[in-house]
Amino acid sequence: MSINLKPTADLEEQAFAQNNITARSKLYSQLGPAEYAERERAWGATKFRAGNRPEGTETKPNGKATSTNPFTTLRGKDGKIDPVQMAKVVSMLRAMGTKAVAAIARSVDKRLDGTDIPQRYL
Repeated sequence: MSINLKPTADLEEQAFAQNNITARSKLYSQLGPAEYAERERAWGATKFRAGNRPEGTETKPNGKATSTNPFTTLRGKDGKIDPVQMAKVVSMLRAMGTKAVAAIARSVDKRLDGTDIPQRYL
């Protein structure tokens, strides 16, 4: 069985933000112990805990977010619902049910209707 891992920037995302052990070992092999420890500290990750992307680093060269979660872009800046993203949410609701889709929405601090969850409830 072969596991395809993406280049180093995505590999760091997998290793430190998603806490993927396979990605961590691949990154350790590529960087060596000193640089690996430095990158781990920059992400704020530990051996058992995922970290967050360091400040000032972009998610992609074009600056767009890497998330494919439809709840991140369900509502525009004007508060209106994007019909394409809503179709994705409806498809997910039909396939997985309300409870699972609500958990996906909560993962990006959103409600099922795409509005933000107030900080006091997080």
